[in-house]
Amino acid sequence: VAAGEAVERDGGLRNGYWTVRWASGATEAITLRDGCFSVYGHDYEIEVARIGSDGTLHRNGSDGTPHNYFFEWGDGTVQMLDEFDGRTITWVTTNPDFPRIFWDRREPTLMESVPRELPEDWEPPATVRMGTGGLEEVPREEESLLMRGEHVAHMLRTRSPR
Repeated sequence: VAAGEAVERDGGLRNGYWTVRWASGATEAITLRDGCFSVYGHDYEIEVARIGSDGTLHRNGSDGTPHNYFFEWGDGTVQMLDEFDGRTITWVTTNPDFPRIFWDRREPTLMESVPRELPEDWEPPATVRMGTGGLEEVPREEESLLMRGEHVAHMLRTRSPR
């Protein structure tokens, strides 16, 4: 329960970048958005439950008793948060083949840190290019009308139909 509160305070159960690590040594990077993530083609959502006196989970408990974070696998296995040390979440499961699974905090990759879509009303203030720190404006003295025209044509070709 305390581990869940610590991770929640840290923001890690709603949004974050993690590497799942299994006891076998296998790893998989995941991105948590609004408590949801995908791994190996399956979608999951972290839920909150009340822990009964007999140790069973009761979904969406709101009666002031201790709560825990969990999610279910497609086969019915329940994965519950057990520990958090500020960097690694330790989960326990009801599956004897995978009794403990670890999530190690990681930094987002370059592709993950770039927004997936631009707002509909976004227009570049000038010609932009990819710089060492991401997108940067090209100074007017470096651009030409031809360069600007090619940029606009490229944006129109690659813009999302939405």
